Amino acid sequence: MSLVVYKSSAGSGKTFTLVKEYIKLVIDNPDNYKHILAITFTNKAANEMKSRILAYLSEMAYGNNKQHEKMTALLESEIHDDLNLNSTIIKERAKQAAGNILHGYSNFAVSTIDKFVLLLVRSFTRELGLPVNFDVELDENTLIRKSIELLLGKVGLDQNLTHTLVQFVESKIEDEKSWDIEKELKAFAKILLRESSVDAIEQIKKLDTSDYIKISKQLSGLIKTHEETLSKPGIRAIDLLQLNNITQGDTANSNGGFYLYFKRLAEKNFEKPMPNSNVERILESGNWASKKCNTERKTALERIIPQLTEFLDTAIVQAKKLVPELNLFRLIQQNIYPTAVFGEIEKVMEEFRENENIVHISEFNKRIASIVNSEPIPFIYERIGEKY
Repeated sequence: MSLVVYKSSAGSGKTFTLVKEYIKLVIDNPDNYKHILAITFTNKAANEMKSRILAYLSEMAYGNNKQHEKMTALLESEIHDDLNLNSTIIKERAKQAAGNILHGYSNFAVSTIDKFVLLLVRSFTRELGLPVNFDVELDENTLIRKSIELLLGKVGLDQNLTHTLVQFVESKIEDEKSWDIEKELKAFAKILLRESSVDAIEQIKKLDTSDYIKISKQLSGLIKTHEETLSKPGIRAIDLLQLNNITQGDTANSNGGFYLYFKRLAEKNFEKPMPNSNVERILESGNWASKKCNTERKTALERIIPQLTEFLDTAIVQAKKLVPELNLFRLIQQNIYPTAVFGEIEKVMEEFRENENIVHISEFNKRIASIVNSEPIPFIYERIGEKY
């Protein structure tokens, strides 16, 4: 059988088309219902599809439902054309197919994706590393709430965890957000249940809170070293200018020139790490002093221009090299404790699942995918292929 894709807008008859294709298969062979798999997204859609299939088959077989008479006539016409069967045979096979489905209802495989995956997983508990008698947790809010309660219950007992959560709270307060982190922790937990988070979670699980604390300290050291290195040319330049009694007003473009640039560096303000166009014009023109600068200070300024130029060159070279690294270190530092919290939530969720012998529905696709991706011809396909 070839692959056929139906694409159309809502309300244009996609469900009817799929029901028609299903009925054509069982009219062709009433035993086919055991080998047809229909997957939908919602319980409502699955129930709707099941109801229509049985209603149309019943109408075709017995003609006892005027509500579906028009649709059934259309179905019979298409089945007659596609399968080249007369109305008597169609009626007889519809009766047989309806009876088969009702007597073997467990094989009437029209279900949601989740239910099908659960059925699949039940057949592969050993291979998927699941306990035989596991329970399925469908409500993610219950799993999340209980896991967060378990996590917060460890505060004060686990020193590293407590430190991590305190740092996390402080970062929220610094960002002017609520210190009450329970809502944020629940939002984190929801992310952990997404299939798209699988790879990231595997990496996070390799570290514990002590690792994150160690990384945070290393980052703090790197940030401090970079900031001190970047600020040195600014500090030296400002010290030299002040030693010669030269104020900001004595320098060219005093509100946006080299004095302000050196001052920002000295204060470890690296938002604008490169000199602006005003500084470039000063270098090109050679006019470092403002018009207000008196002769004595102008002479002093001209005398130290070579040193200031050297500080400026050093600052530019260092800014190009170190500022991107500094920004990266700061970004990692900013997210180190939220990431650590992610890892801890994942651990307590796993602990809760093991203690309660439950598996959340979101776990199934991950586990199946791990087998499908690791085998050239996955045995899952072989077992499903016996039926579908």
